[in-house]
Amino acid sequence: MMHCVLIVEDDSDINNFINDYFVIKGYATIQAFSGTEGLLRLKSEKNICCVILDLMLPGISGEEIIQEIRKVIDVPIITVSAKIEVLKLGADDFLLKPFNLEELQLKVERNIQKYLNQQVSYKKNEEFKNIILNQDTREVFVGGQNVYFTSKEFDILMLLIQNPNKVISKEKIFKEVWHEDYCIDTQTVTVHIKNIRKKIKEI
Repeated sequence: MMHCVLIVEDDSDINNFINDYFVIKGYATIQAFSGTEGLLRLKSEKNICCVILDLMLPGISGEEIIQEIRKVIDVPIITVSAKIEVLKLGADDFLLKPFNLEELQLKVERNIQKYLNQQVSYKKNEEFKNIILNQDTREVFVGGQNVYFTSKEFDILMLLIQNPNKVISKEKIFKEVWHEDYCIDTQTVTVHIKNIRKKIKEI
């Protein structure tokens, strides 16, 4: 898969220098020559995996751009002409000018891989309001707190969260969770749902 890098640098020579290098290395690239253009491209393009950002930009500063990016997306940000304070603002890494393109590429590759791994992990989660279900570990987090759910409670909650706008009967819950063709005990479902509601409300 060809990874896409957004290059935000107002110096056209440096921008093109970085761009040509990453194109040769097999990346898809998007060039922006101001902070405003960079933010617009980031919002309009859905496949950007990393942002290479110069801090010394006209108009919107690099620091402001980092903060704006972090409001909408966790895509890796690598700054150039940087200072360590950018890490506190939400940047993932930095290089000082003049920088080595091979070193920049290594930082881009490492951060893209970390980002993509996180995206895979996030896709294994189911979320609804303040509730997060991790399908791998079968853990439930309510308001950020890890709350114990039995196996059946977990499966019921997962079914309900995956169908937020549907009315699901107790009979259907029984069939889906207990894997029975016919519902023989709706009271069991009622008890489990009461327990789920109690655990959610206690947080």
